[in-house]
Amino acid sequence: MAKIKQMAKEIGKDLGRGLATAGKSGARGLAQVVCKASYPILGNLSHNLQGRIQHMVGENYYDAEDATTVSYISNLLVYNYGLASLYDLKPTDTFGRHMSIAFFGSAFALIEGAIRWAIDHDEAKKSPLSSGGCASLAGKLVSLPFDLASYSYDAAKKYLRGVKERVDLQERYQKRSPNLEVMAQNGEEGK
Repeated sequence: MAKIKQMAKEIGKDLGRGLATAGKSGARGLAQVVCKASYPILGNLSHNLQGRIQHMVGENYYDAEDATTVSYISNLLVYNYGLASLYDLKPTDTFGRHMSIAFFGSAFALIEGAIRWAIDHDEAKKSPLSSGGCASLAGKLVSLPFDLASYSYDAAKKYLRGVKERVDLQERYQKRSPNLEVMAQNGEEGK
């Protein structure tokens, strides 16, 4: 709990500094504020997509780990609001109805957060497709097409790199012993 309070304090300070410098430095300060303010939304995306965002804009502007933690917390509010909207909750409804919706919304957010955390921290079962473990359900649906394209591209690149290495090895082997084929054709190799 202390870590969450400390992180909230740091993010608040970063937002405050960003707003203060936005007027002085223009676009740079504004970009930092926008990136920090996007944590509740972008923190729900997969590791792969968050890592690419962090790489594109830099760690000073976007920190994927902090964004994921902020999304855990913000999802508590979002899921409660979503359930209240879904069940058309009105201020005049009974206290029990308010509490049941708050309970189920919070339970769903906490369970999803626990599952996301467990998948994210399970180093023994890391694979390319599970490395997006920190994504929430909605975030995974959004980032899945990008992740699949990214993994396919990376696999094709790795395969082509392997083919190129094999071709290079074969060419080097042929340069070292150009007469080996001729000798093999004449049956002189074993003599």
